[in-house]
Amino acid sequence: MLNKKRIAIIIIIVVVLVLITVVMLASDNFLGLQSEDKQVVDSTQDSLVKNIETLPVSDEDLIKQAVIVSSTENSLNIVVRNFSERFGSYSTDSGYKNIEEVQVLATAKLQQELEKIMAKPLNTNDFYGISAKFIKANIENLDEELGEATVMVTLQMSETSVSQNSDVYYQDLLLSLIRSGNDWLVDTLEWQ
Repeated sequence: MLNKKRIAIIIIIVVVLVLITVVMLASDNFLGLQSEDKQVVDSTQDSLVKNIETLPVSDEDLIKQAVIVSSTENSLNIVVRNFSERFGSYSTDSGYKNIEEVQVLATAKLQQELEKIMAKPLNTNDFYGISAKFIKANIENLDEELGEATVMVTLQMSETSVSQNSDVYYQDLLLSLIRSGNDWLVDTLEWQ
């Protein structure tokens, strides 16, 4: 049975993590947090780490691990969400704009593959559009030391053709990511 001190610590951690997540998700910035929001998150994390340092060693290690994993998972989820929704959405009216938008979230290797896709001519005779909406992400593999992750993303796809028939279905997209500095970049993708 957990003692009152541990329960209080766990509650504090959950509240801080929820606040951090809300700040991150509320950001309008394409790549994640805006600079003001990032300062709030950084100061909150610094405050949490300072408070953790006063705890007994076993509790301190447990809490630091929870904060680090949660921060990494949040970073991955932001990149995965932005990449998959933009990459999966396409319209003959906008051409390859969806691919242009995700290049900043891709490694040099994937950027070359995306350039090959954009080099192909488009059939713009008949209207066709597809909109991808992020449903969930499942981190299948995460190695923080190597800076590698594999994430399975589930998307709701809404497809519209020239006849204005609409079709809604779900599709998975497997992404492998590599950490580059403090950022996660998509290295490979595979529709499932």
